[in-house]
Amino acid sequence: MNIGNPYSFLVSTIRNQGAVNNSPSVELGKIVSAAPLTVTIGDLQLTSSNLLLADYLKEGYERTLEVSGTENVYTAKSNLNNNDTVALIKISDSSFLILCKVVEA
Repeated sequence: MNIGNPYSFLVSTIRNQGAVNNSPSVELGKIVSAAPLTVTIGDLQLTSSNLLLADYLKEGYERTLEVSGTENVYTAKSNLNNNDTVALIKISDSSFLILCKVVEA
C-alpha cells in the first residue's frame, strides 16, 4: 500500500478523526420571506420543509405567564420579518433549527 508522505497521511487521519466528535457550529442566516418561511445561509436556500424553529418565534404561539398570582395568556405576533438575521444550527443533512433572531449590539 502506497500512502505517499506518511506525515501528511497521519495529519489527515488525525484531522478526520478529530472532526467526528465536533459539535455543529451556529450559522447566521437571512430571512428572505417570512411567509412562507425561507432562509438563506450564503448560497443555500432553506424552506419551511428544511426548517424547525423555536416555539416562541412562531406566529400564534401562546404562553401563559403568572405574575403576582394572576395568569395571563400572551399570543406571539409575527416575530420573523424579511431581512432579519437568525442563528441556525444544522441538525441533519437536510434540516436546520432556527434558534433565535439576532440583532447588532
